[in-house]
Amino acid sequence: MFALLTRISHVGWVTLQNCEKCGLISTARECFRRNRLLAMVGGALLLSVLPMLVMAAFDGRTVAGLNPWIKPMKFSVSLGVYFLTLGWLLAYLPGPHWAVRTITWVTAGAIVLETPILVLQAARGATSHFNVATPLDAALYFAMGFAAVTQMVLLGWTLWLFCTQRVAQPSLYLYGIRAGMALVLFGMLPGFAMVGMGQHSVGVADGGAGLPLVNWSAVGGDLRVAHFFGLHAIQVLPVVGLLLARMQDGLGQRRSLAAFTLFAAAYALLIAGTLAQALAAEPLMALR
Repeated sequence: MFALLTRISHVGWVTLQNCEKCGLISTARECFRRNRLLAMVGGALLLSVLPMLVMAAFDGRTVAGLNPWIKPMKFSVSLGVYFLTLGWLLAYLPGPHWAVRTITWVTAGAIVLETPILVLQAARGATSHFNVATPLDAALYFAMGFAAVTQMVLLGWTLWLFCTQRVAQPSLYLYGIRAGMALVLFGMLPGFAMVGMGQHSVGVADGGAGLPLVNWSAVGGDLRVAHFFGLHAIQVLPVVGLLLARMQDGLGQRRSLAAFTLFAAAYALLIAGTLAQALAAEPLMALR
């Protein structure tokens, strides 16, 4: 036992040193400096994956063909990264301060509804989305929907602030922030389609053969593909805009702007194309 604890301590110390070298710790500190509440919520969501991994290892049940803890783990990672990103970007807004505080607190509060419901349904061995089998399941599902719509409205408000306030950042970086948020809202369209259909698969029932890790349907259309690319535009587009802003001296202003415009248009087409593919009942990658 002592040898095991010593080994775990050594691995933990090495991991901590590696995190310091690659800048993860300094990045985490900056996240807390910019928006403490969203950094705490985002960090807690990412850390919650660890106990869920343990639960998954000892839980032999399946829900729609998967271990019940897979879904809350994926949501925790996705939402955790989203909250960290949103907190980072909100720090650029010069005001109004009441609006930034409202967006921060209500966004953090919405997760109090969504994540515990995912965990509760996983513990019950029940599906969380599209589940109206019992009054309890229906109430939990609609509560999650309310939380998701609330976050969408708050992101729309944030986008409006970034479009109307004078933000002291390079223009291409600012374009990336705006485009990323706009494409997140565009990526919500597959979510509404899922709600209307009562499932995420098109042409086949949910729970069939899926791609490794993401579990997107490999035999029919899957609306989660376009939804995924849309939700993570808020990380991709700002990074591309920032990189092009830093390369602007070498590329020139017009070429940098053209490159960003082409990339943003291609990313929007990626979302639209994967949405059209799913609605045509075609998988992203077929495994027949």
